[in-house]
Amino acid sequence: MASSMEAKYAATAASATGLPFWVAVTIEDSPAAVLRSGEPLQEAVQGIAELPGLAAVLINCSAPQVHARLT
Repeated sequence: MASSMEAKYAATAASATGLPFWVAVTIEDSPAAVLRSGEPLQEAVQGIAELPGLAAVLINCSAPQVHARLT
């Protein structure tokens, strides 16, 4: 997901199934931890964190160096 709105809508729909689900987001290849939309990664995660069934938040489609900074 490239925006927090996209992640929230998809996660809400997935949560309604009653099954466990994962949400994957993509972040910019820059020093800041922001989604491709420019929104902070932390805000996107906070927007879905309390949804029932959320089992994982993944980060993909970004440069490996960006992932290393977040751990």
